[in-house]
Order: sequence, then C-alpha cells, then structure tokens
Amino acid sequence: MKHLKLRIIYLIFRKLLMSMKTLAMFLLMLYFIIGCSPSGKVYSIKIDSLKTYGDNEKDIMSMIGDFKYRNKKVYILDIGQKKIFIYSINGEIIKQIQLRTGKGPGDFSMGLFAFDVISDTTLAILDNMLMRVQLISTRYNYLSSFHINYMPNDIFYRDSLLYIPGNDNKSIISVYNLKGEKVDSLIKPFMLKRQPQPWFSNVDIENDIAIYVTNPYKTEIKKWYNNSVAWSFSDRKLNLISSPVVRSRNGNITMRSADKGWANLFVYQNYVIASTYNYKWKKEGEVKPEILIIDKNTGKLLFTEDVKVPFIANSFENGKFVFRKSDFPYPHLERINLNIIKN
Repeated sequence: MKHLKLRIIYLIFRKLLMSMKTLAMFLLMLYFIIGCSPSGKVYSIKIDSLKTYGDNEKDIMSMIGDFKYRNKKVYILDIGQKKIFIYSINGEIIKQIQLRTGKGPGDFSMGLFAFDVISDTTLAILDNMLMRVQLISTRYNYLSSFHINYMPNDIFYRDSLLYIPGNDNKSIISVYNLKGEKVDSLIKPFMLKRQPQPWFSNVDIENDIAIYVTNPYKTEIKKWYNNSVAWSFSDRKLNLISSPVVRSRNGNITMRSADKGWANLFVYQNYVIASTYNYKWKKEGEVKPEILIIDKNTGKLLFTEDVKVPFIANSFENGKFVFRKSDFPYPHLERINLNIIKN
C-alpha cells in the first residue's frame, strides 16, 4: 500500500512537471514570435534636425551632389553651380570655391558627382564625364590629376588611398594612390548573362576590408569583408528592378531604365541605413520609397518604413555627425540627430 501511494505521488508530480515545461516552452515561443517578428516594430527611427547649411541669401545652392565632414568643417559640392561651399560645424560660411568649366588642368565638366577631403587645404574632385580625378587646393590652385579607364561615380579617401567605385567590368572598386597609380581592385562586379557593365552601385566603405554595396541588377545589398561576401540582404517585395530594359538593334541589353532603385547607403554605428527611390510608386502595384535599417554584422532587416522622398544621408566618425541632403523647400544640407530605438 505504501509503495502504491508513492507511485501515485510520483506520477502526479511528473505530470505537473511536464505541464510546467509545456507552459514554459509556450511562453518562450510566444516571446520569439512577438518580439522577433519584423512586423512587430521592434526597432524604430527618430530624426531631429540640429543645424541647416545653405539657407540664406548669400549661400544659395542649386543641386547638392556630395557632402563631407572633416576636421570640424562641412564641405558641400553644388553640381548645379559647380561650387564647393565650406562651412564651420556651427553653420558659418568659411569659403565658396567657384570651379571653372573646361577640359584643362583645374577645369571641370558638368559630370561632377563626388569629392573627398585630403586635408584642410587639399580636395580630390571626381569628374565623371572626363573620367578624371583632380587634386586642387582650397585656394583653387591646381595640384595634380590622373585619368581612369572606366566611368566613376564616387570617391573615398582612406589611409592615403583613393577608393573609386564605378562602371567597370572587372571590379566594382579600384584603389589608387595620390600619384594616380592603381594599386588594387576590390569586389567582383555584378555580372549576369547578357548584361552590360554594372550600372552604378551605392557604396559605403567602413575600412579597406568592410565594404557595403547595392546590387543594381537585384533588390540586394551585399557586405564584402576581406573581398569575400560576408552576408547578402534581399527583399523581393521592394521590387527595385527597373523595366523595360533598353535594347540595341541586335537585341543586346545596353542599359536599364533608372525609374527606381537604391537611392542611398551608409554605415551608422552597428547598422546599415539604406533608402530606395521609385518614380512610379503612385501607379497601382508599385511600392513607395522606403528607408531600411539592417544589422551590419548579420544582414538582418530590423526596420522598414515608407517615406515620401528618398533619405539621402551620410554619417561620419561612426555616427557622431550625421548629415541629410534635402531639396525641399530649397536645396540645403541638414545636420541631424539620428536615433535608432529598440522598443
């Protein structure tokens, strides 16, 4: 009789224990479903404007092509007026450099897309149409120049080297020293069967081994680490592939229509901030422009939200200084406070 009672107690205790385990597993699963779902809005983004550059009658801008922050100065390339504006971080204008039009030393075409700051007194300016990089002083003295054999679209100065992405069929980024000598090639191009040279990718370079690139042929972002793919993010719902394609008479693809695609990409602290554009979004079935937050270590999408205009921004000093380009109600640059909040 004693053994029977012990047996019954044991069975009751075991059943109770199993019930508690089942409940614990259920609560754990519920936590992951609610807490980790992309639609659960685990992350959010908050943007506050701190300072505006180019908002007075003396510093009127027409079209901002590129901007940089270096050594407590804000540099803005106005590709419409072919000017470079230099401000203090507090918004006081320091200098305007009016660039000359032409093809000679120190002259520039209308293909001005990007530049970077070599030092307080030296700028490296990329001329897309002339496929040339020129070094000039901030007093507008011509210093040197060199040509490249592909159509460039951006330039980054890192550790005495110039990283130049562009429309090359051998690599996405070529690396030059300041003498104009090519010293390296990074990242294989996005080439698919019967496709032309890659259309311009959005690129941000964290350092010489961590590079983030948008794929112009797919709704895709890749992180390259030490010249190998660390992760690849893709979201077919964004549907950024433009159509129709333009074909030559022999049927070969020459270029894709640029009515939608990736607008911007930059690294901010532990995140990649990307934005899209879509000029057709008001048509039925088309998605609106979006801003995306991606974990830079894993490639996981953390947050996405529709926006009225593409979010064109960049961060410097690992997010300590963040600037956003805006064309409304007039062209100007804003210094912003960018907060990514985990709810």
